[in-house]
Amino acid sequence: NNAVFDNKQNNKSYCLDILEFIKAIDNVDLIYFDPPYCNSHADYQSFYHVLETYTNYWKNNEKVYKNSTNRYYPKKYSGFDMKKDIISSFNKMFNLADKIPYWIISYNNQSYPSKEVLLELTKQYRNVIIITKEYENCVGGKGSVKGSQEILFICRPK
Repeated sequence: NNAVFDNKQNNKSYCLDILEFIKAIDNVDLIYFDPPYCNSHADYQSFYHVLETYTNYWKNNEKVYKNSTNRYYPKKYSGFDMKKDIISSFNKMFNLADKIPYWIISYNNQSYPSKEVLLELTKQYRNVIIITKEYENCVGGKGSVKGSQEILFICRPK
């Protein structure tokens, strides 16, 4: 179908932690960040693990049956899913991404830190415009319930 095509480019894929990924790339104009919605999804990896789990984690890891779902063990640490680590992780990520002029950050209004705190943090590095869209349907986990908002931070150089 038309979803599969050859763009005639030399494309690369990576399986890296975001902090390692940013170090590995060059000559990038825009980066899209979609960090776990800390405090909104209690277990981000359990909600969004399917492809990554299938291709990587289940190879040599134990599966644990919990809440009617097979999950992998041990969990991977991201730095974005625990309140005690998230501000530091955002700062590390933004510092490393300083060489990339444009950023888009996907976020949820039920996440930690709050939209206002993340805006102040992001404004230290970039000029920011925020676009919000309210979920009209309940389509999944705790972070996308009807009435919650998807927030896009559109970031450009100062």
